Amino acid sequence: MQSSSMIVTELLHSWHSLEPEKQRKAEILLQDLDAVYWMGKRFWIEDRLDLVTGEDLGAGPIMLAEHQKRIVRAALERDERGHFRYSTIVYSAPKKSGKTRVGAGVTAWMAHRGGPYAECYCLANDGKQSADRILSACKKANKLGGLGWKSRATDILLPSGARIEAIPVDPEGEAGSQPLMTTWSELWGYKLAAKEALWSELTIPPTRWGRAIRWAESYAGCVGQAPVLEKLYLEGVENGIVHPDFDGNNGLEPLPVYTNGKLFVYWDEKPRMAWQHQEFYEAEAMVLSESEFLRIHRNQWVDPESAAIPMENWELCKEEGMPHPDEKEPLILAVDASVSGDCTAISIASRHPGDKDRIAIRAVEVWEPAKGKKLDYDKMLRPAIERWCKNHNVVWIAYDEYQLHYLMTQLRTAGGFPHCEQFPQGKGTRIRPGRPIADKQFHDMVISRKLAQCGNPVLRRHVANAVATFGDERYMRFTKGELGHPIDALVASSMAACEAKRLNLG
Repeated sequence: MQSSSMIVTELLHSWHSLEPEKQRKAEILLQDLDAVYWMGKRFWIEDRLDLVTGEDLGAGPIMLAEHQKRIVRAALERDERGHFRYSTIVYSAPKKSGKTRVGAGVTAWMAHRGGPYAECYCLANDGKQSADRILSACKKANKLGGLGWKSRATDILLPSGARIEAIPVDPEGEAGSQPLMTTWSELWGYKLAAKEALWSELTIPPTRWGRAIRWAESYAGCVGQAPVLEKLYLEGVENGIVHPDFDGNNGLEPLPVYTNGKLFVYWDEKPRMAWQHQEFYEAEAMVLSESEFLRIHRNQWVDPESAAIPMENWELCKEEGMPHPDEKEPLILAVDASVSGDCTAISIASRHPGDKDRIAIRAVEVWEPAKGKKLDYDKMLRPAIERWCKNHNVVWIAYDEYQLHYLMTQLRTAGGFPHCEQFPQGKGTRIRPGRPIADKQFHDMVISRKLAQCGNPVLRRHVANAVATFGDERYMRFTKGELGHPIDALVASSMAACEAKRLNLG
């Protein structure tokens, strides 16, 4: 008996010599055996780009690059018994390399050929992302290509009874399930115990062995913070062998494809698509830290902590001659507080007085309690807030509720103060961004020089103390480095700048 790749090769080579009836039979067989062939006929996307020029070609069946076709066909190779050679496939490449589209296309193909009641699950960092990424791409393909599948809120139902479903991170809820395929998007984000447990829970059961697969698409993570993906990387790339079809000995372009038993890993650091041009990367380098650029756009593992803001960029934003705010200028006041052993800081932000497209940090005040003592908010912090509100046009006060709930409640009760509202320490919402979004925005404003700072030496020191921990490219959080030096003035400035931008101060 022949393997799937041999059969597909023979059918494609002999296609034009076949009679019409045999072509129809070959068409059915090709769509069942070859995901690449099926995707090129049936899996539509809304924004195809020319593989040579990057030109927008509009909606139509996905066009895979030659290296993508080779990888998908090798990853989904079946032996003489019809069993998949690999049970776990990792497709990892720099951002915007088409990872999600390829994963969605393979998922749709598996559902198409899976038979009655086949289940294909889409998973990501949370339930919403699962629905937004893989499932969303499958829904678009169904609508654009007229597949005739039934799209619902969190799943797609095929006429055969097969289903593609986005599921949340719930390892207990998925116990005992027997999916034909699980597709994992951005596996670098699987850090929590529940997510690790879900990966373990959705291993391929014995009843599906050889017929089911796990497909993971992701770029690299931070060392020690992406245990599931890092283990796959070590097993495949570090401890595996180069796949013989990709070592260059067959006259084809060598590619970084590795195998280790039933594990297949494509791990590419090179941008290979036509639209990944140099100008794009030059622009990205302006707004990303070096480590995040390497992780996202070069698919390299990075240390979990790096300098939050390069000091050379911070110095470029310094304007020592910036005028002190006058009594009419609308200002944001933000407070980051502690009780003992750390600083408490106020930061004042506004639109830049000479350039309304920029945000300016106009002033910073910092208090540090004596060693072993607690900071008295009523004697130190409250008078400073009252002074700013009395002498200037403070229109909004933002604060970290953890230590400041009581004081801010008092100020609101006393009256005569502007709007006081706690600043979300989580991700927040689209309307009210939280700390991870604010910190990333602050970083980006510094890199692009959309922020001006007053040259305060304490704020400079706090910026130098901070390291960054990352979510995806949308999120960053300023944290203390290993020495634990204070960063409160930076945190207060991040909150103040975010609110100044959100409220669109005049």
